[in-house]
Amino acid sequence: METTEFTRFEDRVLETVKLCQERKDSPLTWGMEVCKCLREAELGMPSPELGQVLISNLCFNNNNPYFWKFIEQAISSGLLSSLQVLALLSS
Repeated sequence: METTEFTRFEDRVLETVKLCQERKDSPLTWGMEVCKCLREAELGMPSPELGQVLISNLCFNNNNPYFWKFIEQAISSGLLSSLQVLALLSS
């Protein structure tokens, strides 16, 4: 994925997650909305790009229970790889 494409994907995911958070949607709804972003960017699952965006941009800046439930939901549904999330959190 090129830098400009990744930046667009990153912006779209961040916008989607913030909107879901403002609406107080359930983690399942967050997952469905983020899955739309993956499909629009033509990325497969589990998505290393999605893991990078979520952990690097949101994890430490947006430390709330809903976000962690969303991460759990994303791993359960196959959007993220648990090993990649662990690696990103420990780096």
